[in-house]
Order: sequence, then C-alpha cells, then structure tokens
Amino acid sequence: MGLATAGVILNVLLAAAVAFNVTQDLSGTAATVFLSLTAASLAATIVGFLLALSDRKGRMGPILMIVGSILFVPGGLVAVFGAKRLMSQSKQDQRAQEKFES
Repeated sequence: MGLATAGVILNVLLAAAVAFNVTQDLSGTAATVFLSLTAASLAATIVGFLLALSDRKGRMGPILMIVGSILFVPGGLVAVFGAKRLMSQSKQDQRAQEKFES
C-alpha cells in the first residue's frame, strides 16, 4: 500500500508541475488540452487509488491507477508498480480465502 500511496503523491506533484509549466509557456487551446489531459489522468489515478482502498478484492482500482499513471512517465511508474503489488496481494488473499473455505 505504501508504494501505491507514494505513486499517487508523486503523480499529484508531477501534475502540479505540468500545470504550472503549461500555464507559463502555452496559452489558448493548447494549454486547455494539456491541462484537460493532465486533470483527467490525475483524476483516474486518484479514483483508482480510492477504489483500491475500498475494495481490496477488486481489480478495477489498480487497473485505473495504471491507466491514469501512464501520462506521468517515468514518475508514474511508481504508481504502476504499487498498483501491480496491490493486485498481486488481492490474488494472494483470494487464494488464501478459497483454501480456508474448502
């Protein structure tokens, strides 16, 4: 969980840096497009993280984190690795639950 949290924090910082640089360098439609893509990607990462926290057995949250983090390469890779770790932990939990029930 720590790696996923660090990845989300890193994505927020990278999104802030992109937004600051875009507003300084670009104007008009180009700035709007870059800011919209950045905001959508960051929103996907945060929503995915919240889904991963609320539903430990689901895969939708970690997958959404991975998709949202693609824009923030290489910093977003931290969130990708964290999401993959969450997915593997949920698989291990499901296997342990199945063994316990049978």
